[in-house]
Amino acid sequence: MGQIAVQTNQTSELNAPPLIAGESLSAYIADVNQLVESTESNSPLVRFFCEQLIEAVYWCRRHQRDKRLFIARSMASSLSDYPFSKDLELDWQLAIEGQGTEEQLQSLNARLLEKGHTLDGLHAHAVANRNKLIESIERLIDRQLKTIRQFHRCIDEVVAKPLIMKRLKLQIEQLERDGNAIEHV
Repeated sequence: MGQIAVQTNQTSELNAPPLIAGESLSAYIADVNQLVESTESNSPLVRFFCEQLIEAVYWCRRHQRDKRLFIARSMASSLSDYPFSKDLELDWQLAIEGQGTEEQLQSLNARLLEKGHTLDGLHAHAVANRNKLIESIERLIDRQLKTIRQFHRCIDEVVAKPLIMKRLKLQIEQLERDGNAIEHV
């Protein structure tokens, strides 16, 4: 006799997309499980759509990070003649990632002003010079957002189908009872 495969309701490492630096398998699995739990459905189809939706979210985040890094590298290339000390490099990195304190940003802007630059000016210059590449990255982000919306609709439809079927069944039963009541009158 053949063996029956038992399907688990947990996302495995095999279902996870290839992860890159800064991403965690346990976080991915937790995200999928949390989304599945929020649907209040345990069907394999809902789990599949949830896994696909979370994967699209991860890709969207990756593209957004790539866009920020691309702009940051373009900004840095504008300053190729400007020597970066370790503390300036740290301030630069934090500013680009949006994690710098107000004090660090002011210090960085003051140093850049010495050379006739500002962060905003460098950002605008980088975006203007690399517009086509940035538009390509933005199209990838937009595609992932559309994919996320589509998987969300799929999940909603799969979750709603049993409820619709139950409601239709109750309406048919009601119509049958009403038909029987008319026959007996």
